[in-house]
Amino acid sequence: MRTADLELVERCQQGNAEAFEELYREHAGRLYSLVFRMTGSAEEAEDLLQDVFLHAHRKLGSFRGESSLGTWLYRLGMNRCLDYLRGRQVKMGRATDSLENAIERAVVPGTTPMILPEDLVETILDSRQASTPSRFHDAVRQAKREVIIKAFEQSGGSHAGAAQALALHPNYLHRLIGTLGLKSELKA
Repeated sequence: MRTADLELVERCQQGNAEAFEELYREHAGRLYSLVFRMTGSAEEAEDLLQDVFLHAHRKLGSFRGESSLGTWLYRLGMNRCLDYLRGRQVKMGRATDSLENAIERAVVPGTTPMILPEDLVETILDSRQASTPSRFHDAVRQAKREVIIKAFEQSGGSHAGAAQALALHPNYLHRLIGTLGLKSELKA
């Protein structure tokens, strides 16, 4: 146990901003390396590093000095990363489930089933393997674009026919076309 660590923690707990800055300067580089390796994204690592230090500030009272302050912060950072990654995995799973449900709903009883090309189905399934949320989002966005284009092709360019094939309200499909930047593509 280092008395310097305990003194630094005590000064931080007393509200000494300079002490917390010192703590940050001493440990931010190592913690940034950890969260960057865990997330694979500089942007996510920066956000998560701030979260780790906010959490550390709240938890300084639980530091007992049984290990070094650096070890304690590293473990705290590791736990925050694991929590973050578990949450990201749950969100990606929900988005995948939502996309799969939308595809299943694409066949409406009493209508001609919409046939998805095999490569599009592969794109949708491969989107689950995306390494980051932004790549996953891009893959899902592209899959949505291709499903809508295919629905328009199969309905002879009819907005109402595409909405029916996708089991979507026409107004929602109109908004989705705008959001996905498909207006000019579908008018041609």
